[in-house]
Amino acid sequence: MKIRLFRPALFLSFCLIVGSLLIPRSATAQTVYRINISGVIDLGMAEYVKRGIRVAEAGNAEAVVLHINTPGGRVDAAVQICDALFTTPLKTLSFIDSQAISAGALIAVSTSKIGMTDYATIGDIEPKPTSEKAVSYISGRLRAAAEKYGRPADILAAMADKDMEIEGVTAKGKLVTLTTEEALRYKVAEYQARNLDDFLKLAGYPKPEVKEVTITWSEILVRAITHPLISPMLMTLGFLGIFIEIRTPGFGIPGIGGLAFLALFFGGHFLAGLAGWEALLCFVVGLALIAMEVLVITGFGVVGVAGIVSVFVSLFLALSGIGNIPAPLINYQRAWNGLSIFAALTIILLYFIIKRLPKTELWHKLALTESLATANSGEATGKLRKLNLGDQGTTRTPLRPVGKALLNDKLVEVVTEGEFIGEGEKVRVLELSGNRVVVKKDE
Repeated sequence: MKIRLFRPALFLSFCLIVGSLLIPRSATAQTVYRINISGVIDLGMAEYVKRGIRVAEAGNAEAVVLHINTPGGRVDAAVQICDALFTTPLKTLSFIDSQAISAGALIAVSTSKIGMTDYATIGDIEPKPTSEKAVSYISGRLRAAAEKYGRPADILAAMADKDMEIEGVTAKGKLVTLTTEEALRYKVAEYQARNLDDFLKLAGYPKPEVKEVTITWSEILVRAITHPLISPMLMTLGFLGIFIEIRTPGFGIPGIGGLAFLALFFGGHFLAGLAGWEALLCFVVGLALIAMEVLVITGFGVVGVAGIVSVFVSLFLALSGIGNIPAPLINYQRAWNGLSIFAALTIILLYFIIKRLPKTELWHKLALTESLATANSGEATGKLRKLNLGDQGTTRTPLRPVGKALLNDKLVEVVTEGEFIGEGEKVRVLELSGNRVVVKKDE
């Protein structure tokens, strides 16, 4: 009885197994992560793309597709993106929607497949600076990408080197820029597609699950901070905030604001891979030397000059990216431009702070100490009533511009109009207003 039941059960199981193999299975969705490269390519964009590739790897994606529409940007940022594309185990695709110029073209040719709309262009990868070493470096990377993905090495190299001449493609003195039809003809691109969905179908992903990697607020912030105009402004505001804090007693709004601006500047450049600890160390040392010159040493000499030089070196290191960017791509001109903006803004604002700001009510609010502001108003007023304009006295502490002076045998909190007066100097009362006593050096 058992044998009779066993044979039909075995036959039925066999039929079910064979049937399951013969029945067509529904295709599983292929996961493709989409990363948008639009606008100017900068170091913040590089961080965004690198994070997107890491997210795709963690999500077990089939491929990463770069949706490109850019006029270009920083070639050093594009090199960082290319390195991430070369090292990822995922399949990499590029869909050029309108244009991939300069840094955008360098990124596109560093992927395995390229699709273009019928009105797109690709090329003109002229590095900045346009030195022989920079051109040679980028040409070499283009040739390496061509060898990796089977594209014409000479045509790609001619996108960066205008000294190359390729018959029927480009004349000497011109960089190669290709239309969609030309890119397909010379096998620089593989597909022509109306949109991203059509391109993915042509590339072997008929029904993909497309997940978009969105840019984060921190990456947007890094892009703003590393802007060539915003960077020097942050550095200037930070430097001036610390300078005002050194000139006033206690620790208040100028110092907090200065440190915040400096944290934004160095933090943004650190995240972007430009600034290292050496840049921050140079700035701290420079700031300490300037503080020593102002607070300890009278006058201004070697220590102060060394501090200023150290501050400029720190800014130069952060703006140029020395030590973090390939040597041929270090843009010294960009760093010098940033330094020039920083110097001009700092000199103008320092003049305003030293000559004009002390005469404003805002400066007096910043300069007066908390103890003076919160002192017993009756007692303070009583002391000041014994003072008159023109009264003479002697400083008991350096005035930077706030300190103490002996006036009419009473120790009084005083402030100058911005000038430094050393300890033991003769001073004269210039102005009396509430609890504020303004003095100047008695010549």
